[in-house]
Amino acid sequence: MPETLTATTHADAGDYPTDAWSFDGGTNYLSDSGTVHDHINKISAHPVVTGYSVNYDGTAHTATFSSDGGVGTFDVSATTHTDAGDYPTDAWSFDGGTNYLSDSGTVHDHINKISAHPVVTGYTVDYDGSPHTATGTSDGNVGTFTLTGTTHTNAGDYPTDAWSFDGGTNYLSDSGTVHDHINKANATVVVTAYTVTYNGLSHTATYTITGVNGETGATVGTVTLNTTHTNAGTYSSDTWSFTGSANYNNIASTTITDTINRANATVVVTTYNVTYDGHSHTATYTITGVNGETGAAVGTVTLNTTHTNAGTYSTDSWSFTGTANYNNIASMTVTDTINKANATVVVTAYHVPYDNQPHTATYTINGVNGETGNAVGTINVTGTTHTSPGDYPSDPWTFTGTANYNNTSGTVHDSIGYGACTGSDPGGVILPPINTDGSSVYKRKAGSTIPVKFKVCDVNGNSISDPNAVFLTGCCGSVTMTSRLRGTVDTVNEVGTTDIPDVAFHYVGDKWQFNMDTGTLDAGYTYTFRINLKYGNITFTVATK
Repeated sequence: MPETLTATTHADAGDYPTDAWSFDGGTNYLSDSGTVHDHINKISAHPVVTGYSVNYDGTAHTATFSSDGGVGTFDVSATTHTDAGDYPTDAWSFDGGTNYLSDSGTVHDHINKISAHPVVTGYTVDYDGSPHTATGTSDGNVGTFTLTGTTHTNAGDYPTDAWSFDGGTNYLSDSGTVHDHINKANATVVVTAYTVTYNGLSHTATYTITGVNGETGATVGTVTLNTTHTNAGTYSSDTWSFTGSANYNNIASTTITDTINRANATVVVTTYNVTYDGHSHTATYTITGVNGETGAAVGTVTLNTTHTNAGTYSTDSWSFTGTANYNNIASMTVTDTINKANATVVVTAYHVPYDNQPHTATYTINGVNGETGNAVGTINVTGTTHTSPGDYPSDPWTFTGTANYNNTSGTVHDSIGYGACTGSDPGGVILPPINTDGSSVYKRKAGSTIPVKFKVCDVNGNSISDPNAVFLTGCCGSVTMTSRLRGTVDTVNEVGTTDIPDVAFHYVGDKWQFNMDTGTLDAGYTYTFRINLKYGNITFTVATK
């Protein structure tokens, strides 16, 4: 018999309390209908959620899941993580849908931190006055380095500088030590050698010290100098060294050359210009050093300047040999002079009466050093030689000195006069008839003559008859009128008058006379006449009326 049960047919799980059914009894049976309570239970799809344990890789990770037949829907969003971490209670849920049981739970997920491979690089640098710090690198430059323990400014060896690395969320932290080193720097040390001239004071090289960061002096270090000298010399083995402070290298002993040149001494050589005195003469000198030293402390002078005799020594020379601190002075030419001296030449004039013999002035010659005669020089007095009476006021003489004496010359006043006459007639005056006092008046007509008489005598008192020894003009006497005055002498006192026909001087008996013509004389005048003798003269006065 047919039945109709389609309303109770279900494939999906579910509770169907009122599933309808019907029965068709057909012909023979009663049809029927009703409801039936059907039920299909959900079954478990056996959902499985598998947690993960991976290393951080910067990408998101999610737990995996599975179910029987791959049915249902999982919600595992709460298991998704990118950053490293331990996630022990990540929640998940499973929706079984119509036919499967839903489910939920937790899963333990884990993302491991990974190493960022931190690398800290130590430094080896030269001191420069600035702080230095080790450098750190990591994969992707992630994380944070703490490097303060590696920071240093001063030179030194730092073998265990500590560092640390904070990897943050996703990277492993780390720590360690690094070997850092700051080498001592080379300071700039400039030592200046000296080249100076000796001055009696000590000299030392100078220096400057400069650090790499502008420091100077003792902050950088100290210089030790072996360069101090006072005396002249070339010091090619002088040295200096440098002891650096904590941040600077030492400088080993270094050779330099210092020089102190010899000084020029003040050498004053004083030449001489003297007059010959028979003694030797030498130039004098003074020596003065630059520091007030004198004499042999400075050096010695060699003189080639010694002379005794007169002369001009234009090739005299001197040289100077300095001591260790002074320059030599090569041969220098000077001119020294010894002038000729003046000899003491005394020429003695003569004043003698006529004796018909030649007379010559006498002399003496004395030198400045006691020499006499020809040792001093020779004298020529021939110009003073005379025989005849006369007045010789400028008789010449010359002196020719030897090498040390000046020539000289002069004159001397010589004279040869007349002697005193013997007998009753005086000599050297007019004789009668003219008054011996030279006055006379003749009262005669014009043309009358006056007998003029006189005599001169020799050394022995004898009257001289030689006209060359008597008259100035030699053979012939001369009379000179010296005055003509108006007026006459009134008293006539001649002893007598004689007419003498000739007027020439002539020697008669023991006297000289001549007849003076008065024809040329004017009446009323008084005349003075001079008889010109070899030595002196005789004057007389006459007048006419």
